[in-house]
Amino acid sequence: MPDSTVHHLSLAPLGAGDLIDRAVRLYRRHLFVLIRIATPPVIIAAIGGILVNIGWRQIFYSGGADEVMLYVSLLLFGFAIAFTGHLLTIVVMGGATRNLVAHLLHNDPVSAKATYQAVKARFGGLLVASFLVLLWISFSSGTAAVALYTVATLVTLAILVLSSIAPVWLCVIVGVVGGLVAFVVDLWLFFFIAGRVAYVPQVMLVEGRGVFESFGRSFSIAKGNVRRLMAMTIFTIFAAYSAMMILIVPLGWYGYLNGINPMAS
Repeated sequence: MPDSTVHHLSLAPLGAGDLIDRAVRLYRRHLFVLIRIATPPVIIAAIGGILVNIGWRQIFYSGGADEVMLYVSLLLFGFAIAFTGHLLTIVVMGGATRNLVAHLLHNDPVSAKATYQAVKARFGGLLVASFLVLLWISFSSGTAAVALYTVATLVTLAILVLSSIAPVWLCVIVGVVGGLVAFVVDLWLFFFIAGRVAYVPQVMLVEGRGVFESFGRSFSIAKGNVRRLMAMTIFTIFAAYSAMMILIVPLGWYGYLNGINPMAS
């Protein structure tokens, strides 16, 4: 590898702020290419979400057993398509990471073609690994939900006991602080468990490892990265919703001015 290339890369551990800063610069520099890369799985997941929404809404307005079965089938079909879209999103993330790493190391161009060629080369293994990752994330969500329910129950009991001997303002403070603690514990626990498999597709394509080797390597890499994963995920969620608001708010205004209530169910 040429020395000039190595000098451009920092081997020092990056904090959450540095990671977000570099991610923003990468997104800004390759925005439309990354949009093209993400579009196919996102469209598939969106179609599934639309079918689920239609099926769920129409079940309650069905006039007979035949219509109920039709919309239940539509609901299940939509779930299957949405699940497939999310599965393919994880698969494509691995290819995109390989493309970006090659760009940083060797200045290779970032392109949708290179990403999907990388995915094609390891598609079977990536599909199995992504399915296992989704199962692990589901398990993480369930564990975090149980923890949230437990902490919320303890806080509620504490407030009930406190309400008989303390003023209302103190109960409110305890409730707010307890709610924040429950939320932080739930968030940290989810990322602590789910983050263990966050690097599986990337390890498969960047390091060329097998499915189960990639899980072991991902577990090793994820140690001590809970805060970074939380920061990057929260940043991604806010960025995604901000981008959607840019499109949704003008559309809502247009509908309102033309007699359509955007808030109506």
